[in-house]
Amino acid sequence: MKSNSHIIRTETPPTRRGSILVIVLVVVALLSLGAYTFSEMMMIEAQATGMYGRQVQTRAMADSGVELVSALLGDSLDPRDIGLYHDPDQFRAVTVIDGGNPALSGRFSVVAPIEADPNYRQIRFGLIDESARINLNAILSMELDTTDFELDTVTDDGTEDLDLPMELAQREVLMGLPGMTEEIADCILDWLDDDDDVRELGAELDYYDGLGVPYSPRNGPIASLDELLKVKGVDSWLLYGEDANRNGLLDPNEDDGDARPPDDDADGILTLGWNSLLTTTAREINLRADGEERLNVNQGLLTELYDALVEEFDEDTAKFVVAYRMYGSTDDPETGDWPVPEPEDPVTKGELNLARGYRREIRSV
Repeated sequence: MKSNSHIIRTETPPTRRGSILVIVLVVVALLSLGAYTFSEMMMIEAQATGMYGRQVQTRAMADSGVELVSALLGDSLDPRDIGLYHDPDQFRAVTVIDGGNPALSGRFSVVAPIEADPNYRQIRFGLIDESARINLNAILSMELDTTDFELDTVTDDGTEDLDLPMELAQREVLMGLPGMTEEIADCILDWLDDDDDVRELGAELDYYDGLGVPYSPRNGPIASLDELLKVKGVDSWLLYGEDANRNGLLDPNEDDGDARPPDDDADGILTLGWNSLLTTTAREINLRADGEERLNVNQGLLTELYDALVEEFDEDTAKFVVAYRMYGSTDDPETGDWPVPEPEDPVTKGELNLARGYRREIRSV
């Protein structure tokens, strides 16, 4: 007997895998991260662009201050009526951009340190007289007195150098600077002159060409005092002193000893460098504030000098200045040694025999 039984087969459906979903999630995450990074970069770029624009505006406002000062100095008005030394109304918080919003407004101030303040912590609103400093670019063209150096024409190697007296006189101009040495002075002058001849203690192309990173000396006028740092022997301490940021004020890091740069003596006084005594831009016309020509107290004709001083001041002033030119600072004018014999034809003014001529020049008033 056969049994007709049907065997029922049940097929198990295949297992579904989620790998595609994981990939999609990773892609979405990467795209989101990329979009976030892109948006952050765009925000940073926007901030950088805005900051660059503000920097350009800041520089333009500073240039506006320079132009204002140039206009004032170029004005024909009497400088004493402008108040160049300290005039807050003229030089403090001058508005250039008035946008209503303080963050978008722009102003400039013309400031300078108060030289009489030994601590250099106060400022004034005014200018610094650059003409009171040594103009490096003018030293080589100065008409210097070489009388004290006329016998010094023989160099160390025994050769005679007729230009040596003038070179020594030019060196002497720089020797009054603190920390200056004869070697550094000659190196500075070699950097400025237009030849390759080495001064007695100087340095020219041969020295600078032998450095690890060679360069050539300027051999001409310099545009900035910072260039002196390239000169042999000159360092930042000599040039800037304790005023590392060159703002003319005694900052905390400039009065803390060796705690933070620069090195200082922590004495509460700002020790300045050569940049406070030198300049490259000083220029002054030979006219007084009223437009009249200045008196040259070193002119050769003592008679003309005497008459000019009497007309401008009085006879006592004329006698004092002319007597100093004739006799120097000696208390007894008759004890001086004269380079020329007593003149036969005296020219007497104010009881002074001006025909004797002058004995010395006045180097400073």
